[in-house]
Amino acid sequence: GSLSAHDQLALATYVYSGEGSADVVGKTMTASAARSPGVLKLTQQGAASGYTADDGRRYVRYQYTSQRCAGEYDEGECFGTLSTRRTLATLTMSSVSQYRTNTERERMKEMGQARNVDVLWLLTLSAPVGAAWDSIEP
Repeated sequence: GSLSAHDQLALATYVYSGEGSADVVGKTMTASAARSPGVLKLTQQGAASGYTADDGRRYVRYQYTSQRCAGEYDEGECFGTLSTRRTLATLTMSSVSQYRTNTERERMKEMGQARNVDVLWLLTLSAPVGAAWDSIEP
C-alpha cells in the first residue's frame, strides 16, 4: 500500500534527522504492508529498531507475520492457496541524482543547482513461518 504525505514526512524525518521513533516508522510500514492485495491478516513481531551505519545513514529494521490468500477471497473464504509467512524488513532513504548526463551535472553544478530526489529503499526477506530464522537474523 502507499503512504500518506504525513507518513512519508514522518519516515523521512526519522531517517534524515533521527527525530521521531523507529518503532513508529516500523508500525507505519507494517500498516502499509497490511494493505497489500491478498493479505488477510498481518501482525508486527516485536518493536522496530533503528540504527546508524558508519557512514551516518539511518536504517529501520522491523518484522511481521502475514497470512495471505493467493487466489479468490470471498466472504471470509480463500478459494486459492492460504499461506503464513514471516518477513524481515530494513528500510533507509537516500538522495539519487536525476541528471541525464555528466555534462548536465557539471553545468548545473556551475549554476549552483541540484537535481536530486529522495528514494525510499526497502529490503525484505520472507519465508514460511517455522523457517530457521535464528540463522539469518543479524
